Amino acid sequence: MVVSLCVLLGTLIGSAIIAELVLRFQGII
Repeated sequence: MVVSLCVLLGTLIGSAIIAELVLRFQGII
């Protein structure tokens, strides 16, 4: 249970970081 929560949290954080990088990249272009 705890492991699945950690994986879910890590996935959400990773997705947020990727989304931010994409937005910044598009902003530069």
